[in-house]
Amino acid sequence: MSWTCRARSSPSRLSRSSSLRPTPPVSVPPAAVAAVCLFLCGVFAFLDLYVTQPLLPLFTRLFHASKSVASLSVSTATLGVAISAPILGALGERLSRKRVIVTSIIALSIPTLLAATSSSLRALDAWRFLQGLILPGIFAIAITYIGEEWDHHAVPIVMSIYVSGTALGGFLGRITAGLVAEHFNWRWSFVTLTAYTLLGAALVGRWLPAETRPMPSGPRPALFA
Repeated sequence: MSWTCRARSSPSRLSRSSSLRPTPPVSVPPAAVAAVCLFLCGVFAFLDLYVTQPLLPLFTRLFHASKSVASLSVSTATLGVAISAPILGALGERLSRKRVIVTSIIALSIPTLLAATSSSLRALDAWRFLQGLILPGIFAIAITYIGEEWDHHAVPIVMSIYVSGTALGGFLGRITAGLVAEHFNWRWSFVTLTAYTLLGAALVGRWLPAETRPMPSGPRPALFA
């Protein structure tokens, strides 16, 4: 992977000689770029997971529901994660890691936006469940990407960067939803998060280096040897 950019230089006002030496290229370490992108993967993987937590008191009033029923908007998302994580993990073994991650972030924006159209808690729970089904395509595959693309000595450092992103994502999701719902409407919370998610897809798609591992061509390895 080669990530380089060239700095521009302007001729001196005192000397306009044509024999100026060209500015050497400034190299951006591919590993540093990839680590920043994985930090973003962590952010956008957890941005939506717990987003309804600050909205639960509002949902109990708007939908005339009990606290336990309103809390299903959180539980259904985590249930979706538990169901799809092994499936998407196996799928990621056969496909490009980067492609799965970027596609998952884009796909996540669809139920996030549709959650804003929910007319009942049941509809909201359905969209939250779909969000949960998609999320492992980001964080599970990102963890695999880290293990394959870095030397084992560097994996703990990169993993800590990724985990920091997940913590920040969970924080930003909650505070964004709460602030937007307080000043505008709870539906706009999901619209705002949709915009954030699409931005994340663009950034990761542009800057995350493609994996260097060869694509598997033989039979799939057994789960239990």
